[in-house]
Amino acid sequence: MTTGIAVPHLETTVDSSMKVRRARQSLLVFAMFLIPLSLFGYWFNVKNPDLPLNLPIFPLMLAPGLASVITRLIRGEGFGDVSFRLRVPRMSSAFRLAFALPLVVGTVAYGSAYLLDLAKFDPPAFPFAVTPPLAQFGLILVLATTLALLLSLPTTAGEEIGWRGYLLPRMIEARIPQPILLSSLIWGTWHLPVLFAGVYALGPSRLLSAAGLMIATLAFGAILSWLRLSTGSVWPAILAHAAWNALINAGFTFATQNPSQNIWIGETGILVVAALVIAAFLLKSSWDHTPLIIE
Repeated sequence: MTTGIAVPHLETTVDSSMKVRRARQSLLVFAMFLIPLSLFGYWFNVKNPDLPLNLPIFPLMLAPGLASVITRLIRGEGFGDVSFRLRVPRMSSAFRLAFALPLVVGTVAYGSAYLLDLAKFDPPAFPFAVTPPLAQFGLILVLATTLALLLSLPTTAGEEIGWRGYLLPRMIEARIPQPILLSSLIWGTWHLPVLFAGVYALGPSRLLSAAGLMIATLAFGAILSWLRLSTGSVWPAILAHAAWNALINAGFTFATQNPSQNIWIGETGILVVAALVIAAFLLKSSWDHTPLIIE
């Protein structure tokens, strides 16, 4: 007499189990393509460090996105859940946060370094105008949020389509424990080969830079994951990643004297990492009460 109730329940359980198994299989396929594509990217970056613009890191940063595309095609998953939605709830606030985060973190971290004499504010002079240093820095920030950001968008899109657009949702579907933490750890570890090769996040101590990188990617990865899951779109994560690269590297770091010899500033600098961690904790109260959208 209970068959009519038990069968739907059984079917739901079976469907759920199959979805988990398929997600785990997809993660394995993703890794199978991510590893060789990343190895090529590491090699290309190390062998061609003097190429202009983002060309040295282009193959590496496209690797996660390309691996996800190949996985989707092989597994017949389609592209509907890549989530290139623009008209979704909380999108405008997510875009504001994408720009505000690197601006606030950079102002606090670099401003503290300058005030405490841990770094020297030294924006390069522009040949077409003689202006005070603050005006030069303002122009640098304008160029960072326009030209540098546009140049950074293709590479950060390659990363985010792979990491937050594929790896994170599949980990959630596969019921992997702590998917945000684990995906951020993978993201950070993925950067380590080029750091130890001396072509990324240069600093006076590579071990200290590596430690700073892992902490920073955990904090920033949590923020990017929240942007993706709270809006149901990968665009806020792409924009936030691009804005971070542009404002921190082409903005604040560019305006600082000898940044590669300073342990306090740069993407892995102590003050930058500390400010980013504090920002993540301050934002945590918001995402604890925000409905998440996986697809």
